[in-house]
Amino acid sequence: MEKAFDRVWHNGLIHKLLDTSPPPACTIVIASFLQRRSFCVAVDDVLSAPRPIRSGLPQGSCLSPELYALYTDDIPTLRDHLEGWEDDVMLALHADDCAYFASSRRAYLAAKRIQCVFDLVPEWLHKWRMAVNINKTAIIQIAIYKCYIHFRLTYAAPA
Repeated sequence: MEKAFDRVWHNGLIHKLLDTSPPPACTIVIASFLQRRSFCVAVDDVLSAPRPIRSGLPQGSCLSPELYALYTDDIPTLRDHLEGWEDDVMLALHADDCAYFASSRRAYLAAKRIQCVFDLVPEWLHKWRMAVNINKTAIIQIAIYKCYIHFRLTYAAPA
């Protein structure tokens, strides 16, 4: 993800917390932790007026990685959209990195499955105000035999 911890939309995170099972008191504490934060900019000893911070998780906080994990827990997978594809594409999340894995005896089938997931991701990114870091995105093909098939996955960034 691009600037992952900086892009967590506070109202979106609180909405997700309200839709899950944490106790209401926990959600109130987290909302208090995130809200009423502001920043100022200093240029040549002149300080700007305070401006509200509406996104981002405080760096260095032990709570921030957990909140980020909660925020991204619903990244699309085929399991959510296509019945019978539960084990075909797996998603691994670690901090601000995510990886989709697919395996098949035929490389083009694995690529097709990954492409199906990639087609679901832009809508999620747009809805939750996140972005993919294209420069850090790669596809890796691992094969038992030295016969690599070249294919191109496409990603349509949200408008």
